[in-house]
Amino acid sequence: MKSNKLKTENTLSVINRLALKAIKPYAPLRKYLDQRKSILEKIKMKDFKSKEYDPNGQLTEREIKMAQYAGALAFRECRIEPLRVTDFNCPTLVIGTIGDKKTMVFVRVTHEISEIEGTGKIPLALIDAALEYKAEPHLVRINIADKGDYYVFDYWGIEDLIRIIKSYKEDWNKILLKGKTIKHFLDLKHGNIDTFELKETSIIINTENNSFDAVDIIDLLLSTKASDEYYIFTCTCGVPECADINHGVVVVHEDKYVLWKLYRKRKSRIYIFDRDQYINAIINMVKAFIKENKDKPKWGLGTYLRDLKSLEKALYEIDNGEISTDFMRWGATKKSQI
Repeated sequence: MKSNKLKTENTLSVINRLALKAIKPYAPLRKYLDQRKSILEKIKMKDFKSKEYDPNGQLTEREIKMAQYAGALAFRECRIEPLRVTDFNCPTLVIGTIGDKKTMVFVRVTHEISEIEGTGKIPLALIDAALEYKAEPHLVRINIADKGDYYVFDYWGIEDLIRIIKSYKEDWNKILLKGKTIKHFLDLKHGNIDTFELKETSIIINTENNSFDAVDIIDLLLSTKASDEYYIFTCTCGVPECADINHGVVVVHEDKYVLWKLYRKRKSRIYIFDRDQYINAIINMVKAFIKENKDKPKWGLGTYLRDLKSLEKALYEIDNGEISTDFMRWGATKKSQI
């Protein structure tokens, strides 16, 4: 018995030492080693089918397909094509790469009755995979509710993962600009900066009216915060596709500039603005309106109006950082569609 105990302790020591060596350039993973050791001791390194290692247990092929889709969702939202990880006997592991950074995702699958809050505890399978690939571990949960002819899906952790990926600003900008930088486009424009103004009904760039039928004032406001694709121009009903708008405006923040890549009639055009001037023009206009029109329920540029409460919420996010929402309901899907 003593010999077996010593063997187990020595094995744990070797695993942890090798893990520390493997992740030496990636310090954030160190915090998971104590948790890993505790789990290994609990299951005595034998039962790798335990709920501690892989809480999903045996999944059907359909459930695996749903979980893999959920794991890929955040990456694809960020224009990253993820890969399945198949060497840990765990079918719900997905990995994505942005720049030189890797993110390993484990998808926890639950059903209608579940006492788990949020995404739940990090399983050993995720820690092992993250250590092996030197990746940041992230947990996503999908709850599958069987409603007879259709399923209802609830997700936790996806919005958080999207925010994490987009927080790698330099790498995210390169994805949006397909490997280029604002400096590249500024050189093509011979250093000329475009002017940006807001009028009561439209956006004016270089003294030209660049408005479609309507402007989504909230997307325009959020575009002052971070790089992303925003549907600034939309339809009067609020659905861009209704006005044959199939691309949003790619907005990139870099140093003292803001770049717009605006699509029109299958062609794109690049505008570069002074960052401070761009932000001040938008935020000052929105703040002035809220202050002067608190009794007015809706407002906007052009014919698409947004309610004042949504506008105030967006402005709050700009001033105080994004409000964390790690739960999403993605509606119902017919079983025949899966």
